[in-house]
Amino acid sequence: MGLTVRVESAVERLAELAPAWQALAHQALEPNPFYEPWFLLPAMRNLDALRGASVLVVEDGRRLVGICPVRIERVGFAPFRRARMLGHPSEVRHAPLLDGQNARAILAVIVDFLSTARAPILELEEQRADGAFGAVVEGLAAERGLSLVCWERGERRAFAPEANGGEFPQLERVTNALAKSPEVQLPELWPSANSYEVSLGPRLDAAEAIHGFLTMARSGWIGKSATKFGGSAAERTFISETVLGGVRAGRVWAQSLVLDERPIATSLNFVAGDTSYCWKIAYDENFAKSSPGALLALLTLARAQQRPEIARLETCVEPDHPMVEGLWSGRQLVENRWLATSRLSNPLVELMPIGRTAARAALRMGARIHRELFPNRYWLASGAGSRRVSSGALAFETDDRDVTAPVTPASGPRAVG
Repeated sequence: MGLTVRVESAVERLAELAPAWQALAHQALEPNPFYEPWFLLPAMRNLDALRGASVLVVEDGRRLVGICPVRIERVGFAPFRRARMLGHPSEVRHAPLLDGQNARAILAVIVDFLSTARAPILELEEQRADGAFGAVVEGLAAERGLSLVCWERGERRAFAPEANGGEFPQLERVTNALAKSPEVQLPELWPSANSYEVSLGPRLDAAEAIHGFLTMARSGWIGKSATKFGGSAAERTFISETVLGGVRAGRVWAQSLVLDERPIATSLNFVAGDTSYCWKIAYDENFAKSSPGALLALLTLARAQQRPEIARLETCVEPDHPMVEGLWSGRQLVENRWLATSRLSNPLVELMPIGRTAARAALRMGARIHRELFPNRYWLASGAGSRRVSSGALAFETDDRDVTAPVTPASGPRAVG
């Protein structure tokens, strides 16, 4: 029996695939924790942005070989539809899970399915420029004569321990800072499915780490603002379900900075393949002057060098985040591309950049006219940004100058990311 594709939108039906789905994730061409069942299913249950989304399930006989979450939608007022890989504010990677042994054939049946579903364009966002999935896309496009257009390039901050030659210039300063506050400990929560020896502190219970993180997040500005991710009860439920599921799958690497048996900062990272994704950090604002969140982020980078299976760390925060800009020295190039699902749609894909440019110009023109007609509704704020991040006694710049700080209290938990 050959490869077959079916669409599933019901979370209950998808949950039945979870064991085979997780097994596929461990042998995927390009690992992506954000498309694994422990992350995607809670997201589809709790996040408005993903409700009603579809997942393309590819099977070879009875064996699951592909998971491709998509949303098929119209492009503005255009008379055609496009298929977009699912995404939301709390994830950064949109590569589908494809069996590494037959990835090009699996992608080919997905593209054929989208073509018959009258979606002439497949939009691929946040793809690693040097990723294995991107290479498969290029190979399929060349083999079939399909247009592949890159419409945007960008970068995310990253950290590669080997690129630093095993050296981390800030580590000595962090060690000195902790030496001034010997009461501060750094317990670590390792994935429950792993057998790593914990030699750098006591082991934390998963539920305890999640409870500490959510307590700090709810009491801080994320929990109080409906505009921030984590501000609603559904989003907090999503975080809790995701992390618990990730711990069971052996994907979570969480750390907490503890003072007098009280967590004052907690970080949640997902490890898949050779990459650790730094997802969220929450810290207690009572200790904000000592920047416990930045200190914990710094120590996480240092600890990654002690885990040989981690080749890189990638951040999940928005570009130009001040803390990340100051700490993370590397960059991961990402691309947004359009792929034609058939040769008939090649002209459409090749015209998409022109249409996109024209639409953006029209929006800018409309905004300019609106400002001229209603000037009292607008105000202008200006100011120069700084690459320097400073909080209390802990300070750092892009040239890695000072990192010193005893931990002293200052006013309520906060979360970043």
